[in-house]
Amino acid sequence: MASYSVLLLPGSLRAGSFTTALLKAAGELLPDDIEGELVDLIRPLPYYDGDLDHDPLPQSVVEMRARVAAADGIIVSTPEYNGAVPGGLKNWVDWATRPFQAHAMMNKLVVVLGASPSPKGAINAVEYLTKVFGYLGARVAGESVRFASVGDFVAEDGKVDPSIIDQLRPFVDSLVAEVRNPAAR
Repeated sequence: MASYSVLLLPGSLRAGSFTTALLKAAGELLPDDIEGELVDLIRPLPYYDGDLDHDPLPQSVVEMRARVAAADGIIVSTPEYNGAVPGGLKNWVDWATRPFQAHAMMNKLVVVLGASPSPKGAINAVEYLTKVFGYLGARVAGESVRFASVGDFVAEDGKVDPSIIDQLRPFVDSLVAEVRNPAAR
């Protein structure tokens, strides 16, 4: 039985997403004492609207915030759309980080994984999420990881090239060290 839980949050809604394939591969690298759960916390949410952000909250928001609060950490994967994060992921960030300074992401351990078919490797999306999470009070652990030209390393069936697994391992190991460190909470 796992002692810790990590949410694996895909930022892409596309079936066959490269970032989701990488996220699954990262989850497979977690040790037995850390349960990695791939969850779609984005699709059920309404568009963020401050007029909806009061009691009674939409049920999907209540459930998402509870899942985030209960997790020991989160791995967020993001593609890059038009030089930024996808709209659905940005919407999740808006819901997950309210109310300001008293939200589910406050002091939550989070790491960011990005990938893009382009040679830039989702640099803007990863930098944006890392900056926003830090600004809003989450604990961004270790270095983010980005993969450029990701289509060359992820097959259509979602299998990830072993060279990518080797690059994911230190990323996952830094998350594991932080999750297991009670002093960091």
